[in-house]
Amino acid sequence: YYLAKYNNGRPIILAGHSQGAYHVARLMDDFFTGKPLLNQLVAAYPIGFDTQKNRYKDIPVGDSASQVGCFVTWNTVAWGQDTTGPYARYRGSACVNPLNWKQDAGVAEDKLHMGGVPFDWKKTEKHFLRTKVHGSLLWITFTDSSLKKGFYHLGTNYHVSDVNLFYMNIRENAEKR
Repeated sequence: YYLAKYNNGRPIILAGHSQGAYHVARLMDDFFTGKPLLNQLVAAYPIGFDTQKNRYKDIPVGDSASQVGCFVTWNTVAWGQDTTGPYARYRGSACVNPLNWKQDAGVAEDKLHMGGVPFDWKKTEKHFLRTKVHGSLLWITFTDSSLKKGFYHLGTNYHVSDVNLFYMNIRENAEKR
């Protein structure tokens, strides 16, 4: 309905987290992969979902902050975790670092962190995270541990905060693309 009534050929950004990321993946399968609408795709952000690197034959994993026609995703965990035990389901998943928008394993320093929004939504905090892509996971460490309490996590799993932790980086990146 949106495409028929409102889009008018404009560029499209798809975004969703967790279950919403699953819906983004379905939209990509049903409307973009192998279809003319792919030409309108700015980027898809199916965050917090085990999206395999090679899931889409014609939609690559993004590897720069300005790349279009791609998808970017990550699954946030505490520094030092690997794809065993509770994180085994993420083996082979794409992972893009939301601080530098690359898939590489280099450390992105906290100066690149434009801001996260704690769950009370009262303010934006910035420059408190260092990140690194490790295989299929996004490792994080807090450079200001006092801010850790504002971001929900279950032990080493920061899934619930996948978006909140990088809120300002995501906003700026969507505008840039």
